[in-house]
Amino acid sequence: YLDVEFEKKILGSVSIVSGLSTFGVAYSSENTGFGSQSSYQARFVSVPILFRWNFMNKNSMFFDFGLSPFYLSRAHLQESIYKFGIKRDVEGDITEYSKRFFTSFKFQQTLAFNRVTFSLFVIVPFPGQSSIKELPEHWTLNQQQSTYLIEGGYKDFVVMGLKTGLRIR
Repeated sequence: YLDVEFEKKILGSVSIVSGLSTFGVAYSSENTGFGSQSSYQARFVSVPILFRWNFMNKNSMFFDFGLSPFYLSRAHLQESIYKFGIKRDVEGDITEYSKRFFTSFKFQQTLAFNRVTFSLFVIVPFPGQSSIKELPEHWTLNQQQSTYLIEGGYKDFVVMGLKTGLRIR
């Protein structure tokens, strides 16, 4: 996770925060009950637009919340299926066949000690935003074999994390 933020005070203890973020997501499924073994990795770039509340106006605790639209910059999928006792592997970059733009809500709490910051963040995409676009026409496994396609792509996930940073004035 990499994050660069810019803050502009607008009224009292409230500021607008924006910048550039990049984060990765991944999953791995070994279950072959209804499809293939599946492994997915993706990298996203985001430009959040957040309101920041400077709690008690002491510059030591901040609460951020707002929209965080993000762009899929890279997606890689690997799947394996056993058919008639023979293992069949399919792997590739699926970025160009995936939906690229998503919208999410971001909440972040930051504690600041002098210039060092520690933040806890949660990114929650709006529901129903499937990552599948044209992949079924270009993927070797069909809709009944591919776990990724059966599940409707990578969707309805939550990104949570901790980050440390330095404040520059």
